[in-house]
Amino acid sequence: MTSLGITEQAYSPDKLIVSEKVITEETVVLSGEGVLTRSTLLGQVTREVGTIVAGVGNTGDGTAAATMGHDAEIGNYLVTMSGATAFAITSPQGFALPSTNTHITVVITAGSTPLISGDTFTVPVEVPAAVKFRKALLASVDGSEIPDRILGADIDAISADVTTWSYIAAEVDKDEVTFGTGLTVANTKDALRAKNIILKTVAKGN
Repeated sequence: MTSLGITEQAYSPDKLIVSEKVITEETVVLSGEGVLTRSTLLGQVTREVGTIVAGVGNTGDGTAAATMGHDAEIGNYLVTMSGATAFAITSPQGFALPSTNTHITVVITAGSTPLISGDTFTVPVEVPAAVKFRKALLASVDGSEIPDRILGADIDAISADVTTWSYIAAEVDKDEVTFGTGLTVANTKDALRAKNIILKTVAKGN
């Protein structure tokens, strides 16, 4: 058992862990997550929208904002205006995307001088500088939708980052795991097994 010096007896009053054969713990940083309970499935934030850059030769002074979709890729998306509000998007791989797509959603805000055909914006999707985790939710699009580990202690990360600990390998009672919205035993067990977290069915006494 690899440990951070935290004993199961001190931190496990519940029945989450069902076997001591393989238990590996690792520190984890959570941010802006509010109150989370031990046993919560966590996912790592692996991508985020960086600073959007307007084209040097733009005629218009409008601005762009963007949010990621499920298919967002690491790299630079190019937004090319075809008018004051109409545009097309090129993916980091060079593929043409319509203005409505599953990679990124772009919102153009008009300035005092209208944007014209040929004006551009570069929208970077980047790997975050710091390794952080969130509660895994099926609807998330920043990578944290993929469950990676299990929170090991109750935490309150409402106003600041919190460094705590997590299980990255363990056999756990599936009924004791706290699943985020949209996640279930059925749609997480294979991904978790690949990470050495085994969801087990435990017979309950009367």
